[in-house]
Amino acid sequence: MKESDLRKYKTKSSAKVIIEKLDNVETEDIVTGIFIKSDDAEMEHLIKLFEKQLIAAKLRKGDFKGELYKFFKNTARYIKKNGLLMEFFKIAYDINIEMERKHANRDVINAYLSLIMEQVSYLENEGKTICGITKSGDAIECDEIYPKFERPIIELMISKDKPNNPKRLFELAKKKYKLLGYNIETLEDYHIYVANQQLITNMLFHLAYLINEDYMDIIPDVHFLPCFGIKGDIRINHPTPFYIEALKVRKYTIPSKGLICKINDVDSISEIFIMERFIDDKVVMLYKINMSSGGSTSGFYDIKENYFFSIWRNSDVGANIHAKVENIVLESYCRATTNKIDEVEGEKPRKEWEFYYKIDRQNGDLETKEYNKNQYIEKITTVKPYVRKLPAGAKASEEAKRLAIKYGYELEKDETFVNSFKKSVNMVKHFDV
Repeated sequence: MKESDLRKYKTKSSAKVIIEKLDNVETEDIVTGIFIKSDDAEMEHLIKLFEKQLIAAKLRKGDFKGELYKFFKNTARYIKKNGLLMEFFKIAYDINIEMERKHANRDVINAYLSLIMEQVSYLENEGKTICGITKSGDAIECDEIYPKFERPIIELMISKDKPNNPKRLFELAKKKYKLLGYNIETLEDYHIYVANQQLITNMLFHLAYLINEDYMDIIPDVHFLPCFGIKGDIRINHPTPFYIEALKVRKYTIPSKGLICKINDVDSISEIFIMERFIDDKVVMLYKINMSSGGSTSGFYDIKENYFFSIWRNSDVGANIHAKVENIVLESYCRATTNKIDEVEGEKPRKEWEFYYKIDRQNGDLETKEYNKNQYIEKITTVKPYVRKLPAGAKASEEAKRLAIKYGYELEKDETFVNSFKKSVNMVKHFDV
């Protein structure tokens, strides 16, 4: 089966899903719900392309279904040619935050995300999933969670000899899955695979904008399978709003290589690894939870927008799990970057919590050391404006060209201009030899 045939079938299925999501939504609600504004001309152009598709899904269903495959191919070519991968994933990142802030119709949000996620598949190599973007604007890809999983069913569905009996169809699919190494005996087994695949793919999709080479430790080496939830309860020390309020004004930053938080009174979680990313004039905390039962799951907390993402957010059965994960992760971050919990509980160290960080040794090894936030001071450094080479085929944005002219620089065709920015660096007060 050709990759193009697979994509065409999946695109038709996606078009049907998007149309169904918008069927009971008024056109006016769609127009107001999908409106996202950007000052970047190229990003604004991309936004308009996707907005037009959603309007077409409501008003011109036949044209939408018939032209969507061509739209995805052309848009993928445009994104790659102009080096707009970062801008594309920023749109994906902004959709949830902007639309939830406006309390947009959930069906509209899901339709928009379905459209964007299907576009992602046209930017990926076969068998791969985009999980980040390099500093030079190229895709960072990891292996698909379940390689070729969709093929058996789709091959049977488009076959001339497709059986009309659903039971017969599933029996044939089981044989194909067995050849691929999947242990599927019942429909329930199949749906578990589908649920895990969708949740993990969705997680990587939401993380991609925040991940570059420096943050790959956030991406799980082995994925925790989320559809059954977390075994064992996650205790709550303080209500989540307490942590949200405390994190608005933080006293400490965490080490650049991240911080390992070991929690000794939660059986289901082995440790929580957290990092901070300074992006778009704000701080986003990234986390990876290593489960005691094996595997990891990741997410982030946008402090400015008060937006916490976990793999269970907006899932059909995961609302309660999401709330508890949010609470324990924010508690970890709050203990590491503020004194607010100490002020409530007292400064006596709690045996339930241990914090560690990694340092480079001269021989190239990494060593894990116990972390004390009071040993670190924050230093703000300013990075001056500079000219940067672009990846092959990419072009500088209009904003970059404008800034270059403002500062008196002449850009070559393969160059862009990066504006001045500030970054925070952790400095150790007392160097440990």
